[in-house]
Amino acid sequence: MKKIILLIIQSLTIVSIAFSDQPSQSNNSINEADPCNCWIERDSTWLVVPFTNGTAPDFRNDDGSVILPLPFGFCFYGEPFTGLYVNNNGNVSFNAPYSTYSSDSFPSQNFKMIAPFWADFDTRNLSSGVVYYKLSSSALIIQWDHCGYYDSLADKTNTFQLILTDGIDQLLDAGKNVSFCYRDMQWTTGSASGGSGGFGGNPATVGINKGDSISSIQIGRYDQPGLVYNGPYGGPAGIDMLDNQSYSFGLCDTSNFAPFLKYSELCDTLEICLGDTAEINFEFYSPEQGQTTSTSFNFFGMTGCSVSQNAPGNVALTTAAIIGQQNNLGYHTISITATDNGVPQQSLTNYFVVHVKSVDASFTYVPSPAVLGAPVVFTATATDNEYDIWDFGDGSPVDTGLSVSHTFSLAALFNVTHTVINTECRPVSSVQQVTVLFVGVDDLSSTIDVALSPNPTNGILILNSNDASSNYTIQISDVQGRIVLERKSVHANDQIEITEFDKGIYFYRVSNEKGVRKGRVIKE
Repeated sequence: MKKIILLIIQSLTIVSIAFSDQPSQSNNSINEADPCNCWIERDSTWLVVPFTNGTAPDFRNDDGSVILPLPFGFCFYGEPFTGLYVNNNGNVSFNAPYSTYSSDSFPSQNFKMIAPFWADFDTRNLSSGVVYYKLSSSALIIQWDHCGYYDSLADKTNTFQLILTDGIDQLLDAGKNVSFCYRDMQWTTGSASGGSGGFGGNPATVGINKGDSISSIQIGRYDQPGLVYNGPYGGPAGIDMLDNQSYSFGLCDTSNFAPFLKYSELCDTLEICLGDTAEINFEFYSPEQGQTTSTSFNFFGMTGCSVSQNAPGNVALTTAAIIGQQNNLGYHTISITATDNGVPQQSLTNYFVVHVKSVDASFTYVPSPAVLGAPVVFTATATDNEYDIWDFGDGSPVDTGLSVSHTFSLAALFNVTHTVINTECRPVSSVQQVTVLFVGVDDLSSTIDVALSPNPTNGILILNSNDASSNYTIQISDVQGRIVLERKSVHANDQIEITEFDKGIYFYRVSNEKGVRKGRVIKE
């Protein structure tokens, strides 16, 4: 079975970012934030942002701003700041507040701004959420939580988060001091910006702007629903492209930025089942327009893996096949490195964990053999399967669960099937024959040392005994307890023919003057 892990579908992380930098700048970096854990859940230590044109406790407003002193130095394009303005319209700024509700594209000389989503927010509608923040000694977190748009509308809302740090705080990876994190994004434009129903008009802007008409990062501009995306400057995009994505940046230095990866669905570990193949598509974007990025893989000893596509370009397209074969079982690390041709040349290496696992459908049951009318407990050996399905082979409905109990209504031989299902894996089944005895037959009952063999048999049984002088009486019964064969004066090594018996379970009783042996035999 082939699985396709599409790392080019929007879902979790970077889409595409364009950069405009001064040629003399060097050694800046940008990477994607952890796409699975970027959102910070609020607790009682969070506060509502106290916008100056709002009223406590919610400070609902339109176009409001407030200055926040920072207890740490925030580095922005090499310049340290110890305070900033939080603007209700989806951005923070330095040196001056901005009530501007119709966003501009970047780069721009007019705004020194970090804009996770610059648009015309309006939280005056009581159905709208508000803006929250948490400030520590090394980080500022701001959340626009289900916030509406102008003119006091909340039929659609946007939810996203901005993190700023001192560059050391472990909220972000080393070297990063800014993170954008998005949840559900539903609108782009207020009516004062030419929008209707939350769309159209002047597009919203996502990005970072130094305010010198040169240095900037633009992720995109948005004016419509859907997943349309043509790059940072390729025309307005669909707002749903931002859903559940995250971006992080290191903005202290100023330089040629390293390439970055657009991917989704691969948070930390790629799970592959034994026998499957994961085909992974990567898109690496060159930071600056006109640059070319190339990529290289390192499978670190995994065998059978290959690169089926490796096309350098402004958008480098790479496809790798990861094989879930026997000698790849367990956990592995693979990497892909993207390198641009900028000056100075920059590269980015992304590491991924691959887990090739063997799906286990084995199971145990007690008691064995089972007894007619008494419950039998079936238990899966593996405890990490997503679904366990049990078919008891007696026509009863299937059951589900890690451990199940079943009572058979007929004494016979049943094929019990345990099927396990895991996401992205083929179903795997295991079958065991379960013997159900009728009440009164004790397979361990023995006072003499005899046996019937072979067992199972195709039709001929041999009486095995070390007492050649004894005469034995043999009775064979079916599962209903009816005697279907009786022979007397049987000696050691004599043959008992049951060729004409139907297939199934039979029970025997061998006796002489010294004792009795009871047991079961299977006729195939």
